Amino acid sequence: MTTKRASVESTADAYLELLAARGVEYFFANSGTDFAPLIDAYAKRIAQGQPAPRSMTIPHEVPAVGMAHGYALVTGRPQVVMVHVIVGAPILPPPSVTL
Repeated sequence: MTTKRASVESTADAYLELLAARGVEYFFANSGTDFAPLIDAYAKRIAQGQPAPRSMTIPHEVPAVGMAHGYALVTGRPQVVMVHVIVGAPILPPPSVTL
């Protein structure tokens, strides 16, 4: 197991750094009010020329999960889905929520 150190200023920065380091290519999102820090972190990474998963805004949680799952099935590489905290998580098809 290799260890990598990164300079980050926020949890959102650390999250996007980890996703990029793990080779996640797409970030499927049904965004809500809790996404502001991630949007800021994305803007900063892009302005600095740092790698980040391509963000895809999806209007509903279930298709977002389906798209990420389908991409993972075809490529063999896991992708990320993030949904709105209050109303998004309870309607996700199981077993898509992993902690």
